[in-house]
Amino acid sequence: MHIAIITELFYPNIGGQEIRYLEISKILAKHGHRIDIFTIDNFGNLPKKEVLDQNIYIYRIINDKHYKPKVIKFLRRNIFTIIRFTVKLFKEIKLRQYNFIIINQWPILPGIFGRYIHDNAILDICELRKGVFWKAIQFLLINGCQKIITVNDEIEHYLKEKHKKYNVITIPSGVEIKKFKNIGNNERRYFIFMGRLEKHKNPEQAIEATIKYNSIYKKGETLIIVGNGSLFEQLKLKYSDYENKKMIQFLGFVSEEMKLNILASAKLLLLPSEREGFPRVISECAASGVPVITTDYPNNWAKYIVDKYNIGVVVRPGVDNIVNGIVNCLKNYDFYVKNCMIYKESLNWENIVNNLINFALK
Repeated sequence: MHIAIITELFYPNIGGQEIRYLEISKILAKHGHRIDIFTIDNFGNLPKKEVLDQNIYIYRIINDKHYKPKVIKFLRRNIFTIIRFTVKLFKEIKLRQYNFIIINQWPILPGIFGRYIHDNAILDICELRKGVFWKAIQFLLINGCQKIITVNDEIEHYLKEKHKKYNVITIPSGVEIKKFKNIGNNERRYFIFMGRLEKHKNPEQAIEATIKYNSIYKKGETLIIVGNGSLFEQLKLKYSDYENKKMIQFLGFVSEEMKLNILASAKLLLLPSEREGFPRVISECAASGVPVITTDYPNNWAKYIVDKYNIGVVVRPGVDNIVNGIVNCLKNYDFYVKNCMIYKESLNWENIVNNLINFALK
């Protein structure tokens, strides 16, 4: 088969959706399918065409190193680049014959015009947001393609109940289960925060909760922070005393091997995000037997996964509530670890991609 994936950013840009599409592509390519990925070069100096392996081709059809404006803070993306990208997609997709195309909901415009770009266009929704503006945008997106895939069951349920969209299926962010290690619960040594250090991820709440938990309960737990972002240097400077005491450790970006080793010995994941769809780190933690503590923000869809599969604790936002979540999770630790082991069996990429193909071709 010949399959296209349309997404605003891709490798070497690192993010949840970028990794999702890379791993889906690798599974498809392994089974002999060709995948063309159409994206924006936000570095400004990447090859227009790149072959990742025999069956994965990247087409960077628009070049804009200023795609993420730094001066105008409220403008997160260059709208004119998105328009140019969408217009060029019409031509590029028509040049080739595809069995189906997958369109990332970001950068929005291609998804709105998905059914005009291809007659078997599948919108991939990774998150939904509250508010009048976002509801209007999401309405246009949801009606822009013939089929919809989502990252978690709750979004699928929402689309069927609120929008009466039934040609929708959940395609979660999977993992290669065999790569992940599991050790005894008593050997797990630290808490972790994994993700971009950005405001909406609330990494500082994870830091403050760890410090407060140690202070109240006279513990010596370490929080290992994996990931880069705009808050990295600021937080590293602010909590330098705690880093010197080995209570907080900022590792930045780490290799895949190091990440797997960190997960293998982690005790808990602290995920106090305001906005999530199905963060990959939840799948990785489930595969490693690491329970999750996340927060009940309106746009945090990850809370439904944690609650539905009992793989951790959902708490109200705030440092004190996260501390209470840590206490409650550790009290029932074996229960949550056991549920992680059960849940991980549904996250095998091979099975997930088979479901995707069957849905796309029906």
